[in-house]
Amino acid sequence: MANSARAQQEALSQVMQESAVEPSSEEQGAGVMLADPLWGYKYKQEHSGLIQPFDFILDAVYELRSTLEPKAHDVYIATYPKCGTTWMQQICMLLLRGSDAACDPMKDAPWLEMAVSRVATPGYRPVSGTPSLSCEALCALGPGPEADSGRRVWKTHAPASAAPWRGGPAAAAGAGAKVVVVSRNPKDAAVSMLHHSRNIPGFCWRGGWDEFAPLFLDGKVESSSIWEWHRGWWEAAASQPDCVLLVHFEDLKADLPAELARVAAHLGLQRSAEELQAVAARCGFGAMKAATCY
Repeated sequence: MANSARAQQEALSQVMQESAVEPSSEEQGAGVMLADPLWGYKYKQEHSGLIQPFDFILDAVYELRSTLEPKAHDVYIATYPKCGTTWMQQICMLLLRGSDAACDPMKDAPWLEMAVSRVATPGYRPVSGTPSLSCEALCALGPGPEADSGRRVWKTHAPASAAPWRGGPAAAAGAGAKVVVVSRNPKDAAVSMLHHSRNIPGFCWRGGWDEFAPLFLDGKVESSSIWEWHRGWWEAAASQPDCVLLVHFEDLKADLPAELARVAAHLGLQRSAEELQAVAARCGFGAMKAATCY
């Protein structure tokens, strides 16, 4: 039986090797790399070593990071991938707009790095649904509409050291901007990222948990090491507490209205207990799935 199982595994490995998906010459020219020659996972890597999604345009990201100035009306949602990003986008938008307002979290709170990458790749439509926005357009934006309480909400998966605006967390604090960081149990984040990588063809990931876990633990996935990512934002929250709020995914699940109250207070919003309950009802997993937020 052992020999039979070994022979089957060897045969499977041979098939996988023969059908391995290498980056095309065009992808290689654009800097796309493959994390594992057998199981896949396409990505790009910054000069610093930070791993980014395969569809980022790194020159556009570098420009964004060096030119975009944070403003008092900006709200940045910073999460390691698969740690409750869309959930917090929905939360922030409804706290700002009101519990009965229309909300499309991925469009209403754009992913900054993907927005500028889309401008550099006309016609490309990422899974995230982020609209195209150039660095110039982003830099020219003033306060958000009155319906959004004058704020503009953005998303990033960047570590604090690579925040997609000039000057990082300290500059955001100096400008009066707000950052909401969501953390999550690392294993849960890893399992969710595994499914995410399988479901998006561009990653070309064909492995399972046994193949993915080592990449995750070694920080060879999008946004690199989850440990270093959280350490950077934890330090930012410790040094800039009025700017950076830490929220835990598990606390959101345990008592959503209480965590909504923390986020609202951080954003300078006064919301009644009834309004917080109404926002919570719109931000439950069932309600968000019914609204196709997931």
